[in-house]
Amino acid sequence: MTVLYPGDGRTGILIHESWSWAEVLSASGELDIAIVPQFGPAVDKLLRGNLPVVVDLSGCSYLDSTILRVLVGAANAGPNRFAILIPPGAAVRRVFQIAGLDRVLQIHESREDLQRYFSTKSHEATQPQTQV
Repeated sequence: MTVLYPGDGRTGILIHESWSWAEVLSASGELDIAIVPQFGPAVDKLLRGNLPVVVDLSGCSYLDSTILRVLVGAANAGPNRFAILIPPGAAVRRVFQIAGLDRVLQIHESREDLQRYFSTKSHEATQPQTQV
């Protein structure tokens, strides 16, 4: 686990960790325009790797539209490359619902759900395509 940004008492904390099947950027506290210079490049760097990327917002208490913009951009990195972890009852879940992003982004409620999603998608991607 590596602390990428320790926060400054107001903005969030960013921590990178590697799971066997994904790179994870955990964010906690408040995420707004003040942390975008650290958050955006951290997500981009992880997306350049070989493993899928998960942004874990479990500990996030607030996020603004600048963070949503980074997340939507990351989702455009390619199929099966990016997902977001937001457990039920998390403070920021409602933001995604209001913005309608819960219908267009890969948002999962648990690490197990994410692992299932990526293992299924990885398996589907390796299956030969059949022409009809």
